[in-house]
Amino acid sequence: MTTEPILLASVNSHSHDPDALAFERLLFFSDAVFAIAMTLLAIDIRLPEGPAGGDMAQRIASLAPQVVAYVVSFFQLAQFWNAHHQLFRYIVHYDAWLVGLNMAFLLLIAFLPVPTSVLGEHGVGPITVTFLASCLTLVALSELGLWLHASRALVARHVSKKTRRGITIKIVIVAAVFAGSIVIAQFSPVGALLSWFLIWPGHAIVERRYH
Repeated sequence: MTTEPILLASVNSHSHDPDALAFERLLFFSDAVFAIAMTLLAIDIRLPEGPAGGDMAQRIASLAPQVVAYVVSFFQLAQFWNAHHQLFRYIVHYDAWLVGLNMAFLLLIAFLPVPTSVLGEHGVGPITVTFLASCLTLVALSELGLWLHASRALVARHVSKKTRRGITIKIVIVAAVFAGSIVIAQFSPVGALLSWFLIWPGHAIVERRYH
């Protein structure tokens, strides 16, 4: 069995080639997993039971930790979806390794509602934030592995080495920020969550240098 990636298909939206259609199915499936994961984030947000005639405002206010967890995780999932979408603007071929790496990435994406539920139920604390940050770090690392494989031979010919390097650095920044927030969470869980905003200026610097 050869270890070299075997070219299976190239993207052609105007073709009825089975391989091209299979590539599109891969993208549609990826989008579906993201959509389901985003939907599941809100499943556990339910108004707590209380006595008839009880303080409804207080019951609604008690949902705040769950809503915060939902917003935080939904935003991160949206960022990963956008990044995945951007990567596949450059990837025009696929092979068996890419399919496997993409499935590993989606496996981690589909798991994100779990740490989100824990964060919402138990509140912002060192352990809950560390759990979510660890999962996000793994997602970013899996995305990095996917891109490093694809960038070798599966991207369009017009994609320069400079552009490929820039994309790699942007993904590394995401992984590094999430990994760094695990350490910060031990001292300041809220600070760990806020540190995720560092991804934006980091990406802005890379965009100016490598665009």
